[in-house]
Amino acid sequence: MVDDHHDDRHTPELDGWQEPLSEPDDLDADEVVALAVRSILATDGPLPEADLIDRLITDGVIGLDERDLTEDLLWDIPRLMPIRDGRLVHLPALAEGRTFTHRMTGAEIADQRLTCNPDLSLYVTFIPPLPLEGGGEAIERHWHDHTDQERLPSLFGPPGWLPDDLEAGDVVACRIDAGRLRVTRIDQNTLDPEATEHTAEHLRATYDALDGSNRVGGPIDEPELLLETVVRYPTVFRRPVPPIAELLAVTGLDEDLDDWAAPHAGADELQAAWFQRAYGLDEHGTDAVRILIGTAELFEREQREDLPADMADNLLQMLASDPAVAEALGDTHQGSLGSGAAGLARLVRLLRPYARGRVAGALALLEARVAEVFGDAAAGEAALRRAIQLDPNLEAAHEDLAWYLEDRGDGAAALRHLRLAGVREDDEQVQRLTDRQTVRPLVGRNDPCPCGSGAKFKKCCERTGGPLPDRIDALFDKISMYMSRPLQRAELMPLVEARAGDASDQERLIAAIGDPLVFDVALFEGEWLEDFLDDRGSLLPADERDLVATWIGAPRSLYEVVAVDPGEWLELLDLRSGERVTVREQRAGSTRLKTGDALFTRVVPDGVGFQLTTGVAPIPVQHREALLAFLDTSPSAAEICGWMAALAAPPTLATMEGEPTVFCTAQYAIDDPDQATAALRDRYEADPDGRVFVDWVEVDGNRWGRGTLEVDGTRLRITTNAEARLDRFKAVVEEVVAGATLLDESRRAAAELLAERQRGASDDPATGEAPGGLVDVDAMPDEFRQAVESHLRSYERSWVDESIPMFGGLTPRQALEDPTRREQLLAFLDEMEREEVPGSMSARRIRQLLGIGLL
Repeated sequence: MVDDHHDDRHTPELDGWQEPLSEPDDLDADEVVALAVRSILATDGPLPEADLIDRLITDGVIGLDERDLTEDLLWDIPRLMPIRDGRLVHLPALAEGRTFTHRMTGAEIADQRLTCNPDLSLYVTFIPPLPLEGGGEAIERHWHDHTDQERLPSLFGPPGWLPDDLEAGDVVACRIDAGRLRVTRIDQNTLDPEATEHTAEHLRATYDALDGSNRVGGPIDEPELLLETVVRYPTVFRRPVPPIAELLAVTGLDEDLDDWAAPHAGADELQAAWFQRAYGLDEHGTDAVRILIGTAELFEREQREDLPADMADNLLQMLASDPAVAEALGDTHQGSLGSGAAGLARLVRLLRPYARGRVAGALALLEARVAEVFGDAAAGEAALRRAIQLDPNLEAAHEDLAWYLEDRGDGAAALRHLRLAGVREDDEQVQRLTDRQTVRPLVGRNDPCPCGSGAKFKKCCERTGGPLPDRIDALFDKISMYMSRPLQRAELMPLVEARAGDASDQERLIAAIGDPLVFDVALFEGEWLEDFLDDRGSLLPADERDLVATWIGAPRSLYEVVAVDPGEWLELLDLRSGERVTVREQRAGSTRLKTGDALFTRVVPDGVGFQLTTGVAPIPVQHREALLAFLDTSPSAAEICGWMAALAAPPTLATMEGEPTVFCTAQYAIDDPDQATAALRDRYEADPDGRVFVDWVEVDGNRWGRGTLEVDGTRLRITTNAEARLDRFKAVVEEVVAGATLLDESRRAAAELLAERQRGASDDPATGEAPGGLVDVDAMPDEFRQAVESHLRSYERSWVDESIPMFGGLTPRQALEDPTRREQLLAFLDEMEREEVPGSMSARRIRQLLGIGLL
């Protein structure tokens, strides 16, 4: 190996990675400006140069007389650069919170390095050495061995910086949080194909928008394409998707970004890319799968009943070309890509007389997948055992058989087959089964069973895994495995889209896919629980099968917590029927619950008492009556998902005059500031300094500012919160201000800004949990902030005397005096106080207005 370049730069750890600076107390004026610029761009995103300098002046970082000097200084700030539309970005801020993946090679593992092009090119091209989450830093070296003349930009770190036990082909995720790089291994099966398609579409759309060229007309390269894509589509790479190289392959763009395939990647190309990514098939293996799919479709259309030996031999050679061909083909008839089970069943039946040895094992695996679609668990299990007997190394057959054995309750045998399949110890199913094996009671097989049945342990709970109430989680895992199979997964998508609310929003879709509520309503309102019993019931222990049968038709309802023993049990009141029930608490997070909380959930028997199903949703006080009324309509699974999506949707914001809230700015160059202020003073009210002008409107006796116009030297800036208002302000400026020349303008919908803030400021990116608060009140201009605060107090004063539907039409004052509503009002105020954020109503002030003692 030859180390062509080693960068020994050291980056002090000031809030993650930064360019080298002095100690904070010793910063000179230029360094203070650089620090402020990075902070502003990290918060506000890309900004025009003039807007950025205006912010520095407004924040007191520089004076008005330093504008020209600062314009020159900006270009000396490392990693600050303009994008195509002229706005400035600080490159490390764009990488913050984004995940880029990379598929490891054996050479990289041996050298403990990550090759950067193209997957990590944004890091190595634009960002200085990266502090690592575990200590030390990753630096760039250009590296090659003598078998390849191309020097490869690579990241190197200290010993142990990459995950242990990596193997060639493993996918690692590289993510920067708080300026520190974390590298973890991820399961490539968790890389959602729809998220992949959306990201690839964004890359391609960006390429098309830029005409495939860089600033000087040459071919655009990967770093610039990634940079422009991230700026144009802020949601990309927030969750793991396949490596950039594979995304570019899906779009038809090669790694040099200088050649496209057809104008749009068709279904065949996307299907081929999926087979390569999901099953590790090369071009020949992908072709084999697609030919076999087409053959199955043809045979089914022709209703073929015989097969010439030479054709059978050719088809069997394709099937035997790669063990993953059978697995990929077996999945296609269940998802959206394949020919259907009938065609595959016919193909298997016609090939069976010609198959011998290991290829017969692959054919038996296909037979098991067909049996799965037809709900014949006995035939499927028998086919899998035959497949393993014919080819003991057929990993997919071992994995599928482990699923059958787990359903039977034989966790030890399921684990054995998973390990024969080479499944990692950190796999979710392996961990789950291992954990359950380790908690089994330490009793002899011939001792009395600890469940109290009187039978020997080997005749009782050793077979099943314990008393029935203790197996509810395991039972839900079995149902979940069934629901995650390709057939069910494809049919689940309409509910996922309904729960997301906006099917075009990739992040909402991903969150909805993982929402247990979708799984729950599909089982019950969607009636898939009956399908599970029909398809898999014969495998379940008899007591589990009988118990699941009693769950069918169990309603989802709204329950109020009336008593709680954290971690043990909940006493719930069904607000629809008035019935009380005590449930063994495993899913509702009772350590965080208190009396008065309301849960949208489902109660089912567990063989002794009752437990909750998955998808427990807390419901705020103000939405409880609406939910009860909605449940009276007997909603479908899709309607329930849609109602919950609407509950979580951001509010529609509007001005006091009913215009949609859109945060707008415009900036003009002007010739004569004195002429401008004189002209604007004739139209608007000026502040004491005579440089800021406000357009006021009166609504219901209150004055509200429509927007401001600020004259600052030879610049005039308009700020308002509605597009129509901006257009009116611009028309006035261009009419009365001499020589006014528009420099730039910005229009950002409130909903767009809210969504970005919720995504970017999430406390936990893995869960997608959004923070509270709609807008940053403290960051508003003074006149806007004062207007918001004045509006809130005015609204609170009127609210306590308004008829409120959630209080049965009573006002809050009346609800306080009504014994049937008082507790509901107090619970609402408690909940308001817990969730209170800047820019929202104040529970403390409302209690004062109602005369309630401060709590």
